[in-house]
Amino acid sequence: MFKFHRFALNQFNCMLFLGILIFTLLIALILLFYNYENNRNSLLLTLFLVFYSLYGITHFVVTEIQHITLSALLFVHFTPLYLALGPLIYLYVRNTLNDQERLSKIDALHFLPAAIQLVAIIPYSLQDFELKKDILTQLIADPNMISQVDFNAFFSPKFNFYMRIGLLLIYTLTTLGLIIHYRAKRFYQIKLPYELKNTTFRWLTSLQLFVLLSLTPYLFFIIDYLDFGGSLYSSYNKILLSVSASGLALMSLGLLVFPHILYGMPQKQGPLPTLGLKKQKKTIKNKSKLAAIPTKDPEYFNEVAEAIEQYFVEQKPFLRSDFTMAEMVVSLGIPKHHIMYCFRYIFNTGFNDYKLNHKIDWVCIALVESDLTSETIDAIGEKAGFKSKSNFYATFKKYTGMTPLAYRAKYHA
Repeated sequence: MFKFHRFALNQFNCMLFLGILIFTLLIALILLFYNYENNRNSLLLTLFLVFYSLYGITHFVVTEIQHITLSALLFVHFTPLYLALGPLIYLYVRNTLNDQERLSKIDALHFLPAAIQLVAIIPYSLQDFELKKDILTQLIADPNMISQVDFNAFFSPKFNFYMRIGLLLIYTLTTLGLIIHYRAKRFYQIKLPYELKNTTFRWLTSLQLFVLLSLTPYLFFIIDYLDFGGSLYSSYNKILLSVSASGLALMSLGLLVFPHILYGMPQKQGPLPTLGLKKQKKTIKNKSKLAAIPTKDPEYFNEVAEAIEQYFVEQKPFLRSDFTMAEMVVSLGIPKHHIMYCFRYIFNTGFNDYKLNHKIDWVCIALVESDLTSETIDAIGEKAGFKSKSNFYATFKKYTGMTPLAYRAKYHA
């Protein structure tokens, strides 16, 4: 009975670990899909989570599932990616703190160890796949023979393991030091509301601590396995791997707890570009539907919000059904994540709702106060960029509480 309970517990732990890995991969891919255009730094964070999860999946397949074909496919071949983990987390944090998205040419040097590793595993990678399956069959049967197998042209298996963990550990501690430095020296120079700045720093710090929580137990596991001949399946190592998995789970959950990281940490980069727009009094009728710009927000983002509003009032891009955020970014010359920040935290609405508010306001004016009063209602809806008559009528009634015909009859003199 005791053996059965222990077996059931081991099975539960295996499935939990696999669930954490799959969950992390899904969160990373969702983050990339929905946020890459808004904040391209999310690519660095996504790659970090994907590569870290791939490392865990490889360990799971080789030691728990022990599937020979999958093990031969995963083992060794992706080790260059694991050496990129440290640079990815460092560059993500650095770019977030500096509000930049591009990498410089010199940043490529961070990935030099990964490039060297890629060259070092070429001889093994080119071996016959059946031979690799034979090697993995022997390795799964006797994990202690790992030091006797030649996987790498430059480094021993033991050095390889320590190099991966050591490099990530150095980068994580360096990144944590960078965050502390920015917090101490530049916190009050960042043009964001205090609470948002504080929360962003909490997220970046938490991410490093989650990495350390996941990495440190795994380091002890490797030490026990490689230097003291410990069993992969001992209770001690099971506990270490469970703690390591919890750190990975916290990384994924952190993305849900700190959703504002989707916008990065936008900061003033200098004066706004010349927009070529003339200052004029707004003529929007239903102003109550547009959120006021709170004076407590930093001046730069007030200026960005005013530029957005001015652009909508004067250029009226919302009248085109194909008008997109990307077009506005080009027209205004303002980074997209700065604009997204304004919609989220200043206008308190999304781009599509903001665009629709302006569209309805324009229709209200066109129905009763402009030279379009001689136009049919359907023609006005078409000029406003509505894709169909039914969509126009339904949307207008939702926002005004009456049909376009009733609105015109009530307000048209």
